[in-house]
Amino acid sequence: MAVLSRWIPSRARTSLRTRFDSLFCKRGMELVRLGNENSWTILPRNLVPGSEVLSGGAGNDISFELDLANRFGCKIAIFDPSPTGLRTAKMIPIDCSNINFYPIGLAKATGSQRFALPLKPDEGSFRIPDQGETSLNFPCVDPIQAMKICGFSALALLKLDIEGFEYGFIDALIDSEITPPQIALEVHHFLPGISISRSIRLAVKLRSRGYRLVHKHRYDLLFVHRGGT
Repeated sequence: MAVLSRWIPSRARTSLRTRFDSLFCKRGMELVRLGNENSWTILPRNLVPGSEVLSGGAGNDISFELDLANRFGCKIAIFDPSPTGLRTAKMIPIDCSNINFYPIGLAKATGSQRFALPLKPDEGSFRIPDQGETSLNFPCVDPIQAMKICGFSALALLKLDIEGFEYGFIDALIDSEITPPQIALEVHHFLPGISISRSIRLAVKLRSRGYRLVHKHRYDLLFVHRGGT
């Protein structure tokens, strides 16, 4: 990447990246992009009032979740144990009964998990730690426990932006036999200690469970189950 940055102009890199991403985009699907700063591309056709959405990671922006609640009437549970997430949760309007926030993380196993400090303090993303990094402990739950906590029974959409914890959470999700029709997630092989091979293995595991990749934008991926199209 450093070599590309040195020899290829920024505009050309953007063009190459867009062309590469387009190889993974399924044509003919009525996808929509929701949210502002942290926007996500999803398939809206199966979202109706009361559809259950599990959202991992609030970050600095919950405009995506607000769009889901306002446009489709979805019931949304946001999980984020970090100080950043706690601050962002205060942006949920008082009269918005469709969104509930839980100061808990999503991970492969239920219990206390180590989180490294943000690489960019202003951005505030607490993340899975590399070896030897200073860390804090936050409570986390696995997919089954998350569903129990928020009282969900049948997910319509799973969104994950959980800074490296998505790999373990997806493993646990597959083992749990919980099968959301669509999964929107960000992979984090750009973080310290995470190789791109982990993201490739994640995609292969999802494909083996009936999911296909229908959209890619940089590190953001949308997988749709064969029964959900």
